[in-house]
Amino acid sequence: MPGGEYRASVSGDGVSPRQVKRWLSAVLELDRLSSEGVQELVLVGFSVDGRILHDLRKFRSLQKLRIDFCEFTSSDIRQIQRIHGLRCLDYRWCEFTNEHAEGIAKCSELRSLEIWRRWQNSETGQFDSEGMRSIASMENLESLRFFSNGLDRPMMESLAESHSLTEIFISSSSLSESMVEVLPNIKQLKKLTLNGKEIETLPQ
Repeated sequence: MPGGEYRASVSGDGVSPRQVKRWLSAVLELDRLSSEGVQELVLVGFSVDGRILHDLRKFRSLQKLRIDFCEFTSSDIRQIQRIHGLRCLDYRWCEFTNEHAEGIAKCSELRSLEIWRRWQNSETGQFDSEGMRSIASMENLESLRFFSNGLDRPMMESLAESHSLTEIFISSSSLSESMVEVLPNIKQLKKLTLNGKEIETLPQ
């Protein structure tokens, strides 16, 4: 019986949902046989299928999930909520609206969240201060890494409502001093990095 921890990657680029389902089943078998299980899973570039989402909650040791360039609706996020023990979610270049943020906020065991937000127009939904408030409401979230343009002060004010974040990394061409000055309201914040520069002394 194989031992050790495993990191698995499943790509749907150019393949059918049936093939992705077959590969994911193979990863699940590895999770079942190994002593420590599959602790990190990367899903890249496919249209999400209900059967695939259902299988995600079968992993017994999954702690980190990364989703890249996938077609994930706000209702699909509900399936992620059912992954028991998930500590880290890395969500890159997928649709991300207020509804997505609200769904992610219900992943109550998350400690770390990384969002690379794809720019959207009004037809696909919006992300604004309401969505950021959902993220700030996560009681166990300690680390947030957020990559996005189109940020504004109301979003930062919503983020400043967090009672759990100790580390924030934000990369955005729209950052300004007036936006940053509200972040010290997060009393437990220990590390703030803006556009790759760590702020050693937080503005008061």
